[in-house]
Amino acid sequence: MTIDLSPQPEEEVLAIQSQQLRSKIYATMKIKGGYDTIFQVDTGATCNMIWSGEVRCTKYEETVASTTQVLKMYNLSPLKPVGKCRVQLTNLQNGLKYKADFVVVKDTDADVNLLGSRAAQQMNLIQVNHENMVPQAGTTEVHMVQTPNKLGLSKDEILSKYTDVFQGLGEPSEPLQLEVAEMVKPVQVPPRRIPEALRGPLKDHLAELEQQGIIENVTQATDWVSTMVVNKKINPK
Repeated sequence: MTIDLSPQPEEEVLAIQSQQLRSKIYATMKIKGGYDTIFQVDTGATCNMIWSGEVRCTKYEETVASTTQVLKMYNLSPLKPVGKCRVQLTNLQNGLKYKADFVVVKDTDADVNLLGSRAAQQMNLIQVNHENMVPQAGTTEVHMVQTPNKLGLSKDEILSKYTDVFQGLGEPSEPLQLEVAEMVKPVQVPPRRIPEALRGPLKDHLAELEQQGIIENVTQATDWVSTMVVNKKINPK
């Protein structure tokens, strides 16, 4: 018996134009304290992987911890990582920052840095339409887990969600009482030299803060003295 699998006239067959879709997806991320780094988005990977050279000379180099985890590569060969660490990345496309856990491997043991399926979804690099897929065999119930599009909020989202915080001056409703352990000795830090060009603007700003009741003028010695560092902001806002 021969079964004809050709589509019937009333059926619709959607053609996949491979030229319009990339077989490999890459994202460039900035490692905090490091360089711009290219990661391959691997939806088949269950973890994130990074070369040891990418975290070299960054603060993360000292935080690489040992691990008993063994990776199984695409060709089923085992790979023993150097360790694991958490790295902060910045998406250069939208400026969003993320902290992700990585397994660290030798530069010679892998061809590319990887962002696994979970991280790629949370960073909103890819979107999985679960409604278009049949649940895995053996499961009788499907729970849709809503994961955030990113780790943390964008500037606009913060300003929108916490509008009241950015209006007026933030003042505690009750006097704040700070307690210092008796064994701690007071410290009086000597003042820093203020550049001549900044003395005028600094004097005006201190007068403004005093007028608003944020600071008060002190004319006598105190047990605790902290210094300040004056630096002109590029963006006056």
